[in-house]
Amino acid sequence: MAASTGPMIAAGGITWANVVLFGSDQSGQEDVFTSTARIGIATGVAAGVLYLVEKAAPDLAVALAWATVITVLFVRTNKGKELTPLEKIFGQLQR
Repeated sequence: MAASTGPMIAAGGITWANVVLFGSDQSGQEDVFTSTARIGIATGVAAGVLYLVEKAAPDLAVALAWATVITVLFVRTNKGKELTPLEKIFGQLQR
């Protein structure tokens, strides 16, 4: 397994948990199966691309994978309407 695969799978898992387990803030979002399939396919493709990049530039691929994990944790999606995983977790803890 490539060194960049672990962080990419972690980023996909965090994204999946944010959408499926913590729920979406948006009403009318697609069903859970569609969200899960999109996240899974995107995670697999991204891990595959970084595997290929890692053959040419190992340090770059690992750095991009970890940057993806940090981005998933801190950046809002859906034009800033969807809360980040950290915001949702800390919001749950404050209740």
